[in-house]
Amino acid sequence: MAAQYNHLTIKYLKLINHIACKRKEWSHDKDDKEFDLGWVINEGSGKLTKQNKIKRKEVDAKKARKGDCILLCQNNHFHGHHATHIVEIVDEPDEAKYRDDTWTRQVRIIWRAENPWEKAPLTEDVIGKKFSFRSGNLVSVDAPTIDLNLDKFKFE
Repeated sequence: MAAQYNHLTIKYLKLINHIACKRKEWSHDKDDKEFDLGWVINEGSGKLTKQNKIKRKEVDAKKARKGDCILLCQNNHFHGHHATHIVEIVDEPDEAKYRDDTWTRQVRIIWRAENPWEKAPLTEDVIGKKFSFRSGNLVSVDAPTIDLNLDKFKFE
């Protein structure tokens, strides 16, 4: 079944929970085939007004086009950074939704790490050691500090 992934072209990376949040649970670990991927508006310090933060997240949420694939990475307080999902955007940019300080896009799971997720590929093994996430915004895999290595995934 690995052959079906030979065409896979990942366009973006996205961090779905930052190390600062000290999450002890994994996100999107249900068996759902589709879910709403979020761009959360963080209230933290900074010079931007809330309206400017909302607009920036809107622009980022609408950056991906229908059919674009995103590698999702997340941090677990106990287990570190792992690459846990590859998803495909299933809605159009103008269908992004905003509610409860979060922009969302509908995505379909193309690949998900098997449980336990602690055994999922380490982020640094998949995208290299030079890159470091700064936010939950989309990052192009063409960034010069990213060395994408899909050989770390087990496609079954």
